[in-house]
Amino acid sequence: MYIPQSIIDTANVVNAAAVLVLVGVTAWYAWSTRKILRAVERQAQVAEETLKNLKEQVAVQAGVGRMIVANAIQTARTDIVYWKAANVITLAVRGALPATIDLVPADAGAALEYAARISREAAAELRSAFDCLRRVRGELEIMRGAQNTAGDFYGARQHEVNHWLDMATAEIESAERHLRGEEAGAA
Repeated sequence: MYIPQSIIDTANVVNAAAVLVLVGVTAWYAWSTRKILRAVERQAQVAEETLKNLKEQVAVQAGVGRMIVANAIQTARTDIVYWKAANVITLAVRGALPATIDLVPADAGAALEYAARISREAAAELRSAFDCLRRVRGELEIMRGAQNTAGDFYGARQHEVNHWLDMATAEIESAERHLRGEEAGAA
């Protein structure tokens, strides 16, 4: 079978043009792939930096959280020592108990939240200690509000105050043991 030379020449030209188009398309794909790769590398670098910053923030927040927990514990301990040493009966009889008695640290809520992140057991014990301190406040308010009552009344209330202060102390000490144990485990 004979194929005229003009058809062969035309086929060669079409073939060469197709090869040039394919080379152009391949070059364009290579260029766009490289551009995408650079964008992905930039995103990966930004993600790495963001992750590093988040890790630093978590570490700072954990340190702040531990400080808040320690501060709440120290405040509670200070109040416990004060009320254990105070002559509550004399203060009550003389009407000298403070108008506002708040033994629970102001940052107790935040302390419980951070303590729970460290140790659930410690958070439960701190919550229990703060509840004990609320009971102490209730007993002191009862004593403050009492007028012309028998001495046994104040003695019984003093006994309750001491009982709840002792319970709060025990719960705080247990919470501190759990917090130290969790810190040692995390280190």
